[in-house]
Amino acid sequence: LNYERIEEVSSIGRLGWVKDYGFSPYVEHLEFDGDVSCKNFFDSVKQVGDFTKWFEMALDVRKNSLYGRILIAASLSSVLVQPLNCLPFFVHFWGGTEAGKTVGLMLAASVWADPRPGRYIQTFNSTAVGKERSAAFVYNLPLIMDELQIASSRESFDQEIYKLSEGVGKTRGNKAGGVDETPTWCNCILTNGEMPITGVSSGGGAVNRIIEVECTTALFADPKHVADTCLQNFGFAGRYFVEWLERNDPSFTTAAQLYKIYSKELEQMDTTGKQSMAMALILAADFLVEQAIFHDGMALKPQDVKPFLKSKKDVSVNERAYEYIRETLAANKKKFDDDDDIMECWGMVDDTYFYVIKSRFEKICVEAGYSAKSLLSWMKQTGKIEVSKGYTKTKRINGEAVSCVWIIKDPNGQMQMEDVPDSEECPF
Repeated sequence: LNYERIEEVSSIGRLGWVKDYGFSPYVEHLEFDGDVSCKNFFDSVKQVGDFTKWFEMALDVRKNSLYGRILIAASLSSVLVQPLNCLPFFVHFWGGTEAGKTVGLMLAASVWADPRPGRYIQTFNSTAVGKERSAAFVYNLPLIMDELQIASSRESFDQEIYKLSEGVGKTRGNKAGGVDETPTWCNCILTNGEMPITGVSSGGGAVNRIIEVECTTALFADPKHVADTCLQNFGFAGRYFVEWLERNDPSFTTAAQLYKIYSKELEQMDTTGKQSMAMALILAADFLVEQAIFHDGMALKPQDVKPFLKSKKDVSVNERAYEYIRETLAANKKKFDDDDDIMECWGMVDDTYFYVIKSRFEKICVEAGYSAKSLLSWMKQTGKIEVSKGYTKTKRINGEAVSCVWIIKDPNGQMQMEDVPDSEECPF
């Protein structure tokens, strides 16, 4: 009897695109039926205030702030990630205090939802499971996290970058003997902090998945006005954008063409595929929102965002490791002198090679967080070391024959320090 009499309603436990329905929570008669802890999160995605006030503020921001244009475009690009079959990616804004970075995230959040911290905006002060569940809940909407510096561990955060940008959570067993549904998401992750999100020893995959925007100037001329407007008027632009897409580009053909055009242009700028993918999505979203909402003729161009793209050399962890090794050897050249008074011997040096004792080379790499074997393999392939077997060659150091890494001082005219002209007067 209950099966016949109880009203049937459609329900959803997350935000974003729902196949054959539309976009949650903008579908009528679609009830929230997810985790109770996410109810406030779900309810924050709504329209409050006056769209005209938000629109006028956003127009002014687009006119006067490149950072503001990127923030709005990145927030909207999140809903294009899944339809265009792309990978999740990070956009990280960093710089000194008083730059207006938190207000910038409030602007990005106000596109969709209540931008108050704790409502839609989350913080880094959460566990890996908490971040994973938040990402799975927003699904296609941007995951926005404030203040990187309160993260518990910068070393472990590289792993979280990999996990979040994979778009798939951890498979977990349950008490019934089976496994829970594996959480997934497909979106843009917006973050900020006073420092870059990656370090010198970050893996190439982590660096590759992040668009880092250094805020060298203040984001807004009047951050108080932007913040007040966002707090009182929010949630309209995202809904208008989604509804415009459903009306004018339901199969995402135009979005896909824009993405392809921008990708080709960006790939000619000595950047990587993942970097050009993320930025092409942002550029495509900005072009579409200019057509759908703003009509101000200020769509972002590839040249506008070129300074924020990492080169292939920047992304390569082995290139960065090699630079670190060069600098370390140059800073410790005394440890290669044939002198009985030195406390620690790293090897020998002549006009052609640095002969670095293998165990010492590995220790330098480990201390900096690099893989010695991976670096040696890359150096061998690129002709930066001379080998006889494996990655080393025997050299007699202090009368003992030991395995050394023979680093060529001038493989491409880089390490030959004797080529640097001396100044006429010594400053020391």
